[in-house]
Amino acid sequence: MSGVSKPSTMRLMAWVGKFEVSMLVDLGSSHNFINANIVRKIGLRGAAIEPFDVNVANGRKLKCEEVVCEVKMNVR
Repeated sequence: MSGVSKPSTMRLMAWVGKFEVSMLVDLGSSHNFINANIVRKIGLRGAAIEPFDVNVANGRKLKCEEVVCEVKMNVR
């Protein structure tokens, strides 16, 4: 748990296939999100959805445009 400003957030390392990724677990979040660049790098397939805005911890808004279902990962 390094570099995390909110006490309800944990940073963990996980593997999706052979790719190591950083994962944030936030007890106050209502959904799970994955960075679009990571989706493409790992080779996951996203399905287009009706876009919606997501408010992130630093106050920025990001647009969610795809859903990736059933991502299997191992968490360390």
